[in-house]
Amino acid sequence: MRQLETAATQAAPQPEPAKNEPTETLRPVMTVTEVAHHLRRSVRTIYRRIHSGELRSYKEGHDHRIRREWVLEYEERNAITGRG
Repeated sequence: MRQLETAATQAAPQPEPAKNEPTETLRPVMTVTEVAHHLRRSVRTIYRRIHSGELRSYKEGHDHRIRREWVLEYEERNAITGRG
């Protein structure tokens, strides 16, 4: 009987992760792909935000890097507030 309970517990569906990762799990410096995943946007959209100046980044070779605090600033500026 105990084996059956263990098997049922192991097969139970796991809760989905939160929409955005908590700040503590964000790396200090991230790639465009990591930022896109965190913000749930396409890589292309992140590049658009970088080129428009909406999202800060710096170049490391040919690649853009984005600091965690810049991602958080971007999120704050673009937060959608509820009405009423």
